[in-house]
Amino acid sequence: MRVYMLELNSQTLRKNLAAYLELHAVNELEFLLIQHPLVKAIISLQGAQLLSWQAQGKEVLWLSDIEPFVQGKAIRGGIPLSYPWFNKNGTPSHGYARINPWQLESYQMDEQQVELSLVLNYAQELKARVVFTFSEKLKLEFYQLAQEQAQVALHSYYRLGSLAQAQVLNLPPQALDHLQDKQISVDSPLQITQAFDAEFKLTPFTQEQIIVDPSLQRKLKIKHDRASEVVVWNPGQATPQDMRASEHQHMLCLETARLSELLKQGESFAVEIESSHFA
Repeated sequence: MRVYMLELNSQTLRKNLAAYLELHAVNELEFLLIQHPLVKAIISLQGAQLLSWQAQGKEVLWLSDIEPFVQGKAIRGGIPLSYPWFNKNGTPSHGYARINPWQLESYQMDEQQVELSLVLNYAQELKARVVFTFSEKLKLEFYQLAQEQAQVALHSYYRLGSLAQAQVLNLPPQALDHLQDKQISVDSPLQITQAFDAEFKLTPFTQEQIIVDPSLQRKLKIKHDRASEVVVWNPGQATPQDMRASEHQHMLCLETARLSELLKQGESFAVEIESSHFA
């Protein structure tokens, strides 16, 4: 299976774990490959990071074309887990969870769905579980197991045919602009034409957004469950070093988050993603 520059094949195979589930290694990292009749997906064990999910045979997530897959370096793309803090609220940026190894705890598969559970037990303050449920939809649920309260963000990178044509529907009308450090009013639907980094407070507590992508003739319905914020980000032309200069035109981050309302021990929150096509 090849996704962008990541190719998993017989040469990268390390172990058959179960029907439809394999362990692979590329460069310095290990990956879980799911090839079920219903779903194809790739998860990096570093960061418990979903890198690829194909819905109806089409890739939903974006991954950098120049990602080196190096141990201890954050992977640019997929759905990184920002934990136990978000952005530059600590060092390293976005927390330790995405640059440390997680363990496969359990998996269940039948004709209707595939479910995998991964756990992090890095330190007293870094204990968490993430559960991926693949069916016709994708559900990713994050459980806080540590005693300390924490910020968490499911930092989803969505693949677009063209950022210039894409629109985001159903966002709240006000947001905190991280680039200007001030509150702004946001048009609905939102169409991004330059660098954008804004944090929206979700009210009510569960809310949905839709990314409409005419270039790919696709709608992505993104449902937040027990989240307090959604963060929308695109770097514009000021792309990070681990992205090609033009790649910002084909991705958008829409991140399900618990930032102002810290996640307590025993609590969880989730994102559910559904992809559909239109003529």
